Amino acid sequence: MNNNKKIIEFNDDQKLIEEVALGNRKAFSILANKHMPIIYSVAFRMNFSKFEAEDISQEVMLKIWMNANKWDVNKNAKVSTWIYRITHNLCVDVIRRNKANMNDGEVEMVDKSDNAEDKYIKSEDDNNMQKLINNLPERQRIALIFCYYQELSYEEISTIMDTSIKSVESLLVRAKKNLRSQAKKSNLLGGEK
Repeated sequence: MNNNKKIIEFNDDQKLIEEVALGNRKAFSILANKHMPIIYSVAFRMNFSKFEAEDISQEVMLKIWMNANKWDVNKNAKVSTWIYRITHNLCVDVIRRNKANMNDGEVEMVDKSDNAEDKYIKSEDDNNMQKLINNLPERQRIALIFCYYQELSYEEISTIMDTSIKSVESLLVRAKKNLRSQAKKSNLLGGEK
């Protein structure tokens, strides 16, 4: 009981993950409450439906619970980077699985209908921008989401994506160029259709 009180008083991810590795459910709950909205946001912005993003978020948290003992402060950057890496990997796996299903002739309809909560969060400009982002190649889209929506450093993004900082910079330059081109074609920047 005293141990749980100690956990509630600090907000240090490293200490939380160490406690999670020992099976401390309260520490896991704190970690989940802190990171679940970010995980969901990444998954949703990767062009998943609300329900798929929720499933991915839950699967990420399950992987954290089951693999907390594998996180090593000496090997990994920050706990949040490790969590983003798990999220990234699961999102890419689902994207690839969905593409494989589409190639098999199975077309999965994604329900992106707005409920009251979604309408509150999104504006028309956000919807247009999200459509443009969704059309980017996978790696450009991932780098862009981590950089501009999650505000991660190039170093963190390179760790998550298992690539060099120069590659991240290149991905972002190409993503911005592609977005500008798409926006002009869509007449969002005053270009002609």
